Amino acid sequence: MDAKLSRYATSISVQTGRQEIISDLLLMVRELLKTFYQTCGRKPERIIFYRNSVSESKFELVLYSEIDAVREDRSRNCPVGTLVESTITHPFEFDFYLQSYAGTQGTSYPTHYYVLYDENRFNADLLQSLSYNLYYSNMRCTCAVSVVPPVHYAHLFGSRVGLYSQGKN
Repeated sequence: MDAKLSRYATSISVQTGRQEIISDLLLMVRELLKTFYQTCGRKPERIIFYRNSVSESKFELVLYSEIDAVREDRSRNCPVGTLVESTITHPFEFDFYLQSYAGTQGTSYPTHYYVLYDENRFNADLLQSLSYNLYYSNMRCTCAVSVVPPVHYAHLFGSRVGLYSQGKN
């Protein structure tokens, strides 16, 4: 599978006979997109979908069910652990984007980290790894969260101080 259309990849799924709708199409498309990315180092610009063995009476059914499966793969969040440290980041400053958690479909977003000052002299890999691992150390949740616990706890503390200063318990 490549961008010049000279190599191809396949994906196999077993289903019952005389079933014209590909039942595992979403998983198959994901697998093939990953293969393309591993081969070419980028996502495809276009997807051209050829299909055979569909009777005319099933065209509409195939169109809606299978095209929806292909489109559904594009509407998901980026994978947990996705790190962007070039192209859209500042060319001279130390910043990066990190996707730390799996939200509901299409609603999660990566956190933008901007290092203003670092007297610890962390390299990028160490700081990115530390940030990612902190997402799993929130004592109030059993999964990764959208904000690192030190920031979350500081926010909770600030809210509590605000309530106390207003005379509320």
